[in-house]
Amino acid sequence: MEVLLSIIQDLLSKTKVLLSKTDNLLSIPLRLFFINGAISSIPAIYYLTQRDIIKFKKSAATMDYVLAPPCTPARSD
Repeated sequence: MEVLLSIIQDLLSKTKVLLSKTDNLLSIPLRLFFINGAISSIPAIYYLTQRDIIKFKKSAATMDYVLAPPCTPARSD
């Protein structure tokens, strides 16, 4: 968990991240919405719950992220 938090802290210092007033560091790993790019050391296993389900995919494109409500773990179909 400490390693994950340090990775998130590093990302926050290097990327564009939008935070709501209720967000805190511990909620970030479950609420990362990958616009373009991924955290290479963390499996992209979260889906954004919306009208259309968006799967997070690994990509080397850019490191821009936005926090989005709420995410649910991916199913292993």
